[in-house]
Amino acid sequence: MSKDSTSHSEGLILSKIYTEVYDKRICIPVKKSIMRQTGVKRVAKGGSEWVVKDDNVSVDPELLIRLNAAELSIVVQIISELKRYNVFWYFPYREKGGTKERAILSLRKKGVLIKTEDITMHIVNPRYIKRGGILGVLAASIELVQQKGRINIKFYKHLKIPDVFSLGFFGLLID
Repeated sequence: MSKDSTSHSEGLILSKIYTEVYDKRICIPVKKSIMRQTGVKRVAKGGSEWVVKDDNVSVDPELLIRLNAAELSIVVQIISELKRYNVFWYFPYREKGGTKERAILSLRKKGVLIKTEDITMHIVNPRYIKRGGILGVLAASIELVQQKGRINIKFYKHLKIPDVFSLGFFGLLID
C-alpha cells in the first residue's frame, strides 16, 4: 500500500469521526464570564454558537503514576461514575478494612477524595479528577451546597454551570 492510500484511509476514518461528532452539536447562547475572587457572573453577549458537549473526564496524569492497583481501581470507578460539573461521588459504605475501604482512605490521605458528613458521599478533588472545566465544576457544586445544605445522595446528579455564582458565606473564608 502506498503512502498516499494509507493517508487517504486514515483521512476517511477521521472524517467519519468528525461527522459523528458534528451530528451531536447543539446551539447555545454566547456568554462572557466576569470573574472575581468571590464569584463568577456569566452574561449574554448576544448571538449563539454551535458546540459539542464534551462529557470527558480529566485526570491529572501525575496522580495516576502515584497510585497502587487498589487506588487505581477506585479512580477508574470514579471516572466512570462521576457526574457532569459535580464534585460529589456516591460510594456505598463497605466493611471496614476491606480493600476498597483502604484504597479510599489512602486516596483521602493523598487529597484526591475528601470526606463529607455522609459516609456514602465523597468530594472528588477537581484538581485531580473532574468532569467539566474546573471553575464550572466548583461553581455548580458550591451552588448546590448553598441551595441544598446538608450533603446527601440527592447531590449525586449532573449539574449545570450557574449564570451567577457567588461564594457567599464561603467567600468569608478566603484571605
